[in-house]
Amino acid sequence: MDFLKKALEFLEKNRAGINKLFDSLSCAIGKLYEPSNIKRIGAANAKRITTEADAEAYRITVISDAVRQNEDVPIVYNSSDGNVSIDNSLTARANYRLASQEIRKQENIESIIEQTCELLDNDDPVSDEAIDMDWFDRFIDSVGYIGDKELQYIWAKILAREIKQPGSYSFRTLRVLRDLSPKEAELFTKTYPINLKGCIINDDELFEKHNITYTDILTLADSGLISSKDSGRTFTIEKGPIAMVTTSDFILLAEPLVESVQTFSYKVYVLTEAGNTIYDLVKPQMTNENVFDFAKSIKKQNNNNNIKITLHKFDPIKSEYDDEDLL
Repeated sequence: MDFLKKALEFLEKNRAGINKLFDSLSCAIGKLYEPSNIKRIGAANAKRITTEADAEAYRITVISDAVRQNEDVPIVYNSSDGNVSIDNSLTARANYRLASQEIRKQENIESIIEQTCELLDNDDPVSDEAIDMDWFDRFIDSVGYIGDKELQYIWAKILAREIKQPGSYSFRTLRVLRDLSPKEAELFTKTYPINLKGCIINDDELFEKHNITYTDILTLADSGLISSKDSGRTFTIEKGPIAMVTTSDFILLAEPLVESVQTFSYKVYVLTEAGNTIYDLVKPQMTNENVFDFAKSIKKQNNNNNIKITLHKFDPIKSEYDDEDLL
């Protein structure tokens, strides 16, 4: 996709979110954001990059120019054999490495900004409040290290929401997500089927069913996505029944069998702010099987004989449920 063309099209539409994004970029970078200066999306250079060989030649040229800006080092690109000759001094090698790193970081930033533009291309309301520039600077610095495509999409969603409603995400969340590896993110997705209202159900049978080990839990805790200690989700019931889980098809109820205040709890691992952020942005769909697994696990963990746990078909439009207990 021609990013420059798409960006200009967005600006011509005068979309508040896009304009706000580019205003923030201008402040963060120190001048008007000009994607045409970047080799991947440059309007003039893009016409020249028609083959893989042309792209590699241009990449080398960009690296050469970047090194020259930092050190006066002889650099020659031979188009016939594709070789690049540089001064083999320590300074030259260091500058070459730094230039290569900065290009990769800029490519990551461009990719995420591009996806953010697509997410902002709608009629959702955008707050007039400006983005905190300290937050935005930290965001730009963080995403330079994000090369994984799935993680890039999550970061694009974060920026889009922050533009629409500044203050949605803390510095702490940015720090945790910046250090999150693709493997840890993939591991976190394994917990989605047993993730309920910001908590992972702590049930050995469910862990085994979804191939989750205690080592996985420790890894997720170390990555900052969940609490390192298991805890209990407690409910207090004065008059019943109360709904513990509600979906478009089912409702899980807890009902006291005696006329007095009753409590019960089930074991969970609590998601951190960063963990909840990822889960909310991904919004994994809860299947009927997930609902039944939740219900059975909670019922199994209920050791209060004065509380009855039941699962029912639910009509959200009428706010009514069937009398039949599906458990």
